[in-house]
Amino acid sequence: MNQNIQQRLLQLLSSDMETVNGTEFEYLCAEVFNLVVGKDIIHKGHNCFMKPVRSSVDMRIEDCTKVVGQAGTDVDYFDKLEKPLNDIKSTIKNCPNCEKLFLFSNRRSNDRQSKALTDIISEKYPHLTVEVYDSERIGNCIIKHIDNIQSISKVLDYLPQSKYFYDMLPKKNTIPAFSGHYFERKDEKEIIKRLESDDCILLYGFSGIGKTELAKCMAHKLSSHF
Repeated sequence: MNQNIQQRLLQLLSSDMETVNGTEFEYLCAEVFNLVVGKDIIHKGHNCFMKPVRSSVDMRIEDCTKVVGQAGTDVDYFDKLEKPLNDIKSTIKNCPNCEKLFLFSNRRSNDRQSKALTDIISEKYPHLTVEVYDSERIGNCIIKHIDNIQSISKVLDYLPQSKYFYDMLPKKNTIPAFSGHYFERKDEKEIIKRLESDDCILLYGFSGIGKTELAKCMAHKLSSHF
């Protein structure tokens, strides 16, 4: 991906995340957590009143409680540090055998804030490995897995501006595959010849005669010219 495009997408992802509410951000992080650990996960979800399920962690690897994820949308997440430290405490309480904890925030942290949080964690919880994902790191994770269209699409369902931008990216906006087996048409050579001088050609005719498939074929054959 072009560096300028990547930077623009990262900016959109970060700004989009700040507007996501707690429930949506948790579901978003469940998809990101799955990408990071590369294993099936369990997301506790919410009750019928859309309130967090208590006495549990937000998400964990399906077959164990040694790797856990917690999400937070507090505006002062990296200022007061109350939320991340409380999440660590609740994780130790609810999953005492946890070895690695991922803390997800929809806020961006600076170097000073990151160091302050890391220093406290190292001092108070030396036995626990904690990975902190602010909005920028989450965005970089999404970009890293941009080719995983199925998972990325689920994440972007919560980020409208980023999704709009993503839909215009070359890797997303690919030429559609043929619906079935394509048979070469005698008109192909004439169309290619006309496109040497014309910018646009209209294909018309009755429904079902193969206009769309012919257009796909032309796009595939001429894609190297664009």
